[in-house]
Amino acid sequence: MNEHASISEVVGIHDRLHPGSMRRVLRDGFIRIMVFLGLLPLMILGFIGIYNHFEEEPWTPLGPYPQQQIIDSRPIRLSQGTVSSVGTKCSEPNTPLEGVTRWISISPGGATVEVGRGSTVRNGPRAAGTQIIRDEATGRPCEVRSFENEIPDEVDQKTREWISDEIRVVWSITGVETPVDGSRKGVPITWTTEPFEVVVG
Repeated sequence: MNEHASISEVVGIHDRLHPGSMRRVLRDGFIRIMVFLGLLPLMILGFIGIYNHFEEEPWTPLGPYPQQQIIDSRPIRLSQGTVSSVGTKCSEPNTPLEGVTRWISISPGGATVEVGRGSTVRNGPRAAGTQIIRDEATGRPCEVRSFENEIPDEVDQKTREWISDEIRVVWSITGVETPVDGSRKGVPITWTTEPFEVVVG
């Protein structure tokens, strides 16, 4: 040791080398880590709360849409040209939306034929023959009406091909409706008819 070292330097070296000092340093560090880990869940919950506060709630004005019932006698014959169904669609009043309609093959599976896209206002001005009821679960008004679904040429062609191969043909008509109000888009909802067999005749 330097004979000219000051007393404070000697004491500092002693403190750094003394086992008790090391234990205090380790203990203090351990306490700090434990306090941080204890506060971490509260910090995470706080960030989640702030995020949820500023995140916009999803817009869900549509639904429920129960499965539509086919009101024609079955099986459906291609010569009819249309398939009649009755459906119930519940929503908040005057909800603007965009929709797409498709025929989906159930047997054999895998075929999809899009038949139309468009826009309308759900629970707005009533179409002729529309009945209004109220959904018990949501309290929303519901439009109940019948639909005449024209059999598309592509559906007619596929049906004839499958039947010629002795395949039983079953279709369903389905659609997706999305609430749209300017730049605001809501949660889409799907509607579907019950499956129905189609035959040539």
